[in-house]
Amino acid sequence: DMRLPIQLALAHPDRLAAGIRPLDLAEVGRLTFEPLDQDAFPAVGLAYRAGRAGVTYPAVLNAANEVAVMAFLEGKLGLIHIPEVVGAVIDEHEAPKVVSEVALQRADRWVVGEYILTRDPFEVEPLGGSVQLAAYRVEAPAPADRGFFETVLGTLLGFFL
Repeated sequence: DMRLPIQLALAHPDRLAAGIRPLDLAEVGRLTFEPLDQDAFPAVGLAYRAGRAGVTYPAVLNAANEVAVMAFLEGKLGLIHIPEVVGAVIDEHEAPKVVSEVALQRADRWVVGEYILTRDPFEVEPLGGSVQLAAYRVEAPAPADRGFFETVLGTLLGFFL
């Protein structure tokens, strides 16, 4: 149920009365879980991949997701292509040997600087399961140019792809 996270994003920085009851697990009774459908949710596999690779890969995944979701919100990228773009950026990334705050910032700037999509229409051309990255390379605005609402909505969309 995404009502509360969406309400928090829309009302930020204020907090509204939620009108949503807390979850009562005793009332729910039994919870069951099924294996994740990797085909239906390809972004989850990318998150596991970035997490296992460690170093700066999780930061690159996050930045690439923000860029791709922003392109989707601006009508420049289809929803189903977000994981393709994120995966292609991860494939292109070369992690440093040492993780530091500076390394994480550089990784974020690299993604935003290289992969913000232009306003012009473009086509995604799969090349052996990946995406032709040349279609995405352009100048990019600074991350601060992204609004809070766009960032939160983009993050929420990214988690459910």
